[in-house]
Amino acid sequence: MLESEMNDLIADCNDRVNAAYQFCYPVRDAALQRQAAADLDAYLEVLGRAKADCQAAQRSDAANVALGMHCFALSVRCFLQMWIELRDDDPGSAWDSLVNSQVNARMAMRISQSFAEQLEGLVRRLDAVEQVVFPAIQFVSPSMVVSGTKCSLCNAAFHECSHVSGLAYNGEFCVEVVDGIKSVDHIALVEHPRDKRCRLTECFERGHVLDAFTLRRTDRSDAISEDGLPRLTAIVLHAD
Repeated sequence: MLESEMNDLIADCNDRVNAAYQFCYPVRDAALQRQAAADLDAYLEVLGRAKADCQAAQRSDAANVALGMHCFALSVRCFLQMWIELRDDDPGSAWDSLVNSQVNARMAMRISQSFAEQLEGLVRRLDAVEQVVFPAIQFVSPSMVVSGTKCSLCNAAFHECSHVSGLAYNGEFCVEVVDGIKSVDHIALVEHPRDKRCRLTECFERGHVLDAFTLRRTDRSDAISEDGLPRLTAIVLHAD
């Protein structure tokens, strides 16, 4: 991909993502929101192919820019999905979509100062939506014994690898990957988890176990122990 073609792609990406972003409000028409989401899904494939072309040509800087554009577009796509899922009365999935939007926006900001400046306003809005739209959440974090960790780029043991976690290399982020879980020691309640999707999904109020978001009573037969204590469910790990 030539430099002029990359500049055209950047301009096109900004136009398309900003067009979808205008539907990231609860008052927008549901059908138009879903169409904007479908349009972004198709465009994410275009950005993926552009990144692959840059990688094949060993144009690392251009591949990283394409990666940043993909993260930007995916962030808005997830934000749009959040509003769709709230409309569909699925707050649990909506929360995950918001977190994924935040993560992808911040990942794009790591690519360059230009992305950091461009996405600063989006990140502020995402953080504000977290505080205003969703109630306080009790996060959890597992304490585990793992077999080891490896680099997502070269598969070497991470402590022997020269790559830096969180940095982009030729269009891919380096990630420290857990290489097997030996045991889980305990699950802790925390204020600042590594993954905000890990949370208690239920709460206990006035003698009843309730959904943490909707406050609907759970139908689980084992929600209360024989001793009258609540058994609350939680999401403690995500595969990705």
